[in-house]
Amino acid sequence: MMSIHGWASKGKWQNELTISLNRNHILSAPYNYGFRFFRASPWHIGRLVRKFRDWYFLTVDSQELGLQITDPLNRPSIMVHSLGTWIVARAIQKYPKIKFDKIFLFGSIIPSDFDWYNLIINDQVNSIIYEKANSDGVVPWSFIFTGSFNPSSKKGFSQESPFVEPVMVTKFGHSDFQYSERFKTYIQQRLYKEPHLLSIKRGRDLNHEQIKEYFKETLRIDLFENPQFI
Repeated sequence: MMSIHGWASKGKWQNELTISLNRNHILSAPYNYGFRFFRASPWHIGRLVRKFRDWYFLTVDSQELGLQITDPLNRPSIMVHSLGTWIVARAIQKYPKIKFDKIFLFGSIIPSDFDWYNLIINDQVNSIIYEKANSDGVVPWSFIFTGSFNPSSKKGFSQESPFVEPVMVTKFGHSDFQYSERFKTYIQQRLYKEPHLLSIKRGRDLNHEQIKEYFKETLRIDLFENPQFI
């Protein structure tokens, strides 16, 4: 499980998350980009995105973790907060080799019209779970970073899907998720859910035998839906 903190934060909650993960025999990989306050320009965000990109690939290539991100069942998940949500969103949009199993969003400042479907179909993310907190008084100011007045933590994502799942936390403020029992809930109830495994297979990437096998699979679907042909 990776993690990334928010703006004007030192990410102390990531230490609590690591303890919760270790208790469940899960490796923790926290990313801390440092305390940021006035650095909010597109140039600064772009620099943070590039630094996260480099850290991500360095981490997944670690022999200790043994990750194979081309395999949907062997990818990291990530918990992200506030500005971290925007950094991760921009990174996976820009760099298609960045792939996750599950992305957990807290205090998300990602705009509500963000295109998750394209990333799911491109096999970059299996599912997104985000907390929708009507009492979050901080995220409306996120237009400073994103240029949008519709942060998903308040408005929700406009794309509705079983793979883009809101968790309603009407009493929560911007950082109220940061405690061990909350982490435990996500680890035990959501982290182990099997990924959907949807992806596009392009003909140019397949050999002749693979293409024939896919047509056999689609024929079975037709026969199942039309049993009179069996």
